[in-house]
Formats: sequence, C-alpha cells, structure tokens
Amino acid sequence: MSDGCHGYYELDTGRIAIDASLSANGKVKTRCHELAHALIRRERQDGDPELTYAGEELVVESVAFTCVGALGIKTDGYSVPYLASWAEQADLAVLEQTAALIDRLASRIEDAVLETPAGQADDSASESL
Repeated sequence: MSDGCHGYYELDTGRIAIDASLSANGKVKTRCHELAHALIRRERQDGDPELTYAGEELVVESVAFTCVGALGIKTDGYSVPYLASWAEQADLAVLEQTAALIDRLASRIEDAVLETPAGQADDSASESL
C-alpha cells in the first residue's frame, strides 16, 4: 500500500484490498470503509446526493465508524482526525445532506456483519484500534 493508504476499492473489478500490516480491528474498520465506497457506487439510489471525493470520504468514514462502533470497536483515535482532515476540504453541510445515506449504508453493512448464524454465540470484541 502507498504511504498512508490502508485500503482501496477497485470499481472495475469490485476488489477490495486491505493493508496486511493493520491490526485485526484496523482491518475490520478499513474493510467497512471500503465496503461503503463499493455500496455508494454499486447500489446508488434515486435521491442519493452527488458527492465530491472529500464528501464521499466523510460519508464512508462515518459509515465505518458507525459499523465498527456497533461491534464494540473504538476507532475515535483514528476516525475523528481522519474525518476532520476531510472536513477541511468539504462543506460540512454534506453530513447533514447525507445522514440518510450514511444510515442506509451503515445498516446494510451492520445487517451483514452482525448476523449471527443459528447456534453460534455473538462474541463481539470491545477493543480499540
């Protein structure tokens, strides 16, 4: 991965790559972030806002933060500064305008991730990145 890049989503192939050197929780957070990029592009709905790159980063990191929080993984130390850095390049109104999109994408990922197969215990970890 290039310096500072923890993962990426390839639109043409649908491939998501994650930095192997990340902690397990870092990999989960990054996968949620990249899945949100994929969902924005592949499951676009009428009424979804057009996003700048900075706006999309605000949305997908908000989705990742929400999803991993539901798993008990704390990412404040990474996500808050990351969001702040992109907020400098985007209109903060984008978060107000995209709240429904953030909720829909986070719910989509949470539903898939948090679904516990029948007969298995839900052993969510509560750990920081």
